[in-house]
Amino acid sequence: MTDTTSLDPGTTIGGHYVIDGLINRGGFGAVYRGIDSSEGDRLCAIKETYDVTPTARRRALMEAAVLFTVKSKHLPRVYDAFESDGRFYLVMQLIEGKTLQQLLKLHGRPCSEQEVVNWLIPIMHVLNELHSRNPAVIHRDIKPGNIILTPDQTAVLVDFGLTKLYDPNSDTQTMVRAVSGGYSPVEQYVGKTSPQSDIYAMAATMYFLLTLKLPPESVNRSYRDELIAPRLLNPMLSPNLERVLLKALSVDVDQRYRSMYEFAQALQNPSFTPYADPTIANGGSGASYAYTQRTISQPQGIDRQSVLGDWFKACWLLLLC
Repeated sequence: MTDTTSLDPGTTIGGHYVIDGLINRGGFGAVYRGIDSSEGDRLCAIKETYDVTPTARRRALMEAAVLFTVKSKHLPRVYDAFESDGRFYLVMQLIEGKTLQQLLKLHGRPCSEQEVVNWLIPIMHVLNELHSRNPAVIHRDIKPGNIILTPDQTAVLVDFGLTKLYDPNSDTQTMVRAVSGGYSPVEQYVGKTSPQSDIYAMAATMYFLLTLKLPPESVNRSYRDELIAPRLLNPMLSPNLERVLLKALSVDVDQRYRSMYEFAQALQNPSFTPYADPTIANGGSGASYAYTQRTISQPQGIDRQSVLGDWFKACWLLLLC
């Protein structure tokens, strides 16, 4: 049986990471507040995975590799990764703030349309960049509990533990059939996800933030669709936002927006009409957009390049096998 005992405050792991306290824990692992004594007592988040089977290790390496290759204030930086005493550890930037799920519970009212758009559009830009890679990188677990709002109102998407690479030419897309009721699209229940799956989850997240009501589970909607139009739950919402959300929440993947770019454009521009340019959803690996045409540099402040550089290259090679 896997040992799921939490680490005590003051415990040192990896030679120089000191456990300062438990942030959260679940059946598969825990997240701790930590101190890196080798970096001037820098605060960090230490994600612990109890399971070190090949499948679990692959997921952990994927999360580390994805975060290491993107520099954005809307994703946590990754500092280190290692195994110790039969557990896998990922050391990341500590994001101070509350999740959107916690904020909703605290305030007890729907968020405003402008708040939600301001928070989530930047994350949509980052996701579009990940989706535009070849192969595309899919998050697969977008929900209010995985988005942290910092004190300066910056939204940060966390928990890439269910991330996968998407091959539009493969008939076998199953890796982990993990779902979050209300947020996961119907295709995720059978393990055949694509970039459109993240579009559905992002729309479901917006729907919940704006109405305080979770969409019905998509697998149930595929038989009898009882999704309530968001303006019936919150009359303050604009007709355009309702139209956009209902399209992004289509049960049929082909009826959703073809890219996160189109989704974001439709939210920001009521006159926007999806166009027929090639997209990664249709297998167009060369798809790119104005705001994604930039070089992705490595996160600043990571000094262990001798340890991490070749290690993460090896991760990508492993994940692409």
